[in-house]
Amino acid sequence: MKKLLLSLGLLLALTVKAWAVAPFEVIEITSINAPPVKVWETLADFSILAWNPQVVNVEIIEGVKTQPGAVRMVTLKDGSKFKEKLVTIDPAKRILTYEIIDSSVPVKEQSETLQVTEKYGTAIVTWEGKFLSNNQQDAQTAASAIQQLYRTGFAHLKTMLEAK
Repeated sequence: MKKLLLSLGLLLALTVKAWAVAPFEVIEITSINAPPVKVWETLADFSILAWNPQVVNVEIIEGVKTQPGAVRMVTLKDGSKFKEKLVTIDPAKRILTYEIIDSSVPVKEQSETLQVTEKYGTAIVTWEGKFLSNNQQDAQTAASAIQQLYRTGFAHLKTMLEAK
């Protein structure tokens, strides 16, 4: 009987914990009137985020900036810091995926992908993030902040590359 009660208690605890996790996704897509190769070259350097005005510093702290496993520390204007790890980079498909392994944003897990495709000679850039948060309120707050970061970055990237 004790084993049954212990098992039921454990199951209930896991169920409550699963309910407390709030998954969410943020996607931003923009078109840039520039060659996709040029856009990719700007985004593919894991050590540079000059195209996003919210970022004040990027430092590679482990590995090589062009290879999976590289880790960077990103600091935003508001003082937020993100420790990010490059997971995949595929120049042929123009896709880069990274994970945030430590963050001041209230998210538990995070995977983000940047991809550059082409449509009628125009670069189409997609930035997609998938996240888990401890609760729905934190998820909503984080989603709003991340969406703003994506939009600000893309607006500046577009202005920067279309001006050249």
